[in-house]
Amino acid sequence: EYEYRDMEGKVVAVKGRFPSNDGGKTFRWRMADSSQWTGLKGMKEADLALYGCDRLDIGGPILFLEGEKAVEACWERGLAAVCLPGGSAATFFGRALEPLAGRHVVLLPDNDEAGRGLMRRLKAKLGEAASVRTVAMPVPERGDIYNWFEAGHTRDELLGLLDKGPDRPIC
Repeated sequence: EYEYRDMEGKVVAVKGRFPSNDGGKTFRWRMADSSQWTGLKGMKEADLALYGCDRLDIGGPILFLEGEKAVEACWERGLAAVCLPGGSAATFFGRALEPLAGRHVVLLPDNDEAGRGLMRRLKAKLGEAASVRTVAMPVPERGDIYNWFEAGHTRDELLGLLDKGPDRPIC
């Protein structure tokens, strides 16, 4: 379960990750005051704040990732990280990106076309950020930063990778 909070840290909604019948995963929502997975009750995902918006004071650049599991892997290593509630399918961001105004943002797409597409859309909308860079992680197809850390890489290795030069556009 992933608790989506507002900027003050109050839980607004909870996203649950469940195994699907095809061996993949599926997600369901419930409101913070409910134990039933009955959805967002009239809210839309674009109405929610970024996952991790209440943790932006960690310092350093804000890592923008595709999913909550990857965000939590970064938090475990003392890194500021966020993602959207809708994952790679998100096309409308509502006011979710506002907390990134004036901040240095690094986009770290999953290594697949859906992840790269999301980061292209985000980059086009982050005009109020102090800076926006995209870094393609050296991970297998469909991999992400969670997989990178699981392969034994460290926080310091990631910071070194992020410091190695200019924006790396993704096509």
